[in-house]
Amino acid sequence: MGLNHDFMSSKIGIVKYQAVHEGVKVEDNLMSYMLDSLQWIDTEWNELGNRNRGLNYYGMTIFRGDSLKLLMDIVSSWINLFQNAPSQFTMTGDFQWDSNTYEKIEYQKAEVIGQLTKLVEICEAAWNNDLQVVHFGI
Repeated sequence: MGLNHDFMSSKIGIVKYQAVHEGVKVEDNLMSYMLDSLQWIDTEWNELGNRNRGLNYYGMTIFRGDSLKLLMDIVSSWINLFQNAPSQFTMTGDFQWDSNTYEKIEYQKAEVIGQLTKLVEICEAAWNNDLQVVHFGI
């Protein structure tokens, strides 16, 4: 199994890693593909008040307030885009130095939309209950 990014909601101020039981795992290559658009979000890294932008790829990212709303909007936009994909599709990944080509990654539409929809649902629940969403990088 490949690398994943874990997202879960928690009470504001609680930032610690725990097994994602009520959260969602989003596949690393998919997150990498979406990464540039996530840089538009003002976030906090590793602890409250440590302001930054985008996703802390290897650590914790905290989304609350306006950043949580923007995360929901951006991920919802990606869902809308992927709804136009065929049931199986390919996206370009990282450059492979050994073959001098870009990696081609196969995706299942239902799986991609399922992961992202679950992330939006977690964000909506956090938004409606004055919680935060914490991302745990790879």
